[in-house]
Amino acid sequence: MKVMLVRPKPHKNSLGLSDLMTCEPLELEYVSSLVKNEGHEVILIDMMLEKNKLSYFIKKHEPDIVAFTAYITHVNVIKSYSKEVKKVNNKIITVVGRSPL
Repeated sequence: MKVMLVRPKPHKNSLGLSDLMTCEPLELEYVSSLVKNEGHEVILIDMMLEKNKLSYFIKKHEPDIVAFTAYITHVNVIKSYSKEVKKVNNKIITVVGRSPL
């Protein structure tokens, strides 16, 4: 199975540490390691750094599952991303969660 893990870009009106610094998506790197150990292919997309839209990566990699990490401030961004995924392929499973880190 091909799994895409996505860290969302915060909404332009939200304030957070990303305005001061950008850290690696450590929570997704942990999940990536676990998923790879189960024999699945993983694509990690950090939308904080990417210039292309999410749909570009969906078309390019054709994942079976797209999983998002998120905080409460990302709710509307995640809804928008999920709609974007479903427009490309409505059979892709979308999930969202937040690491307890």
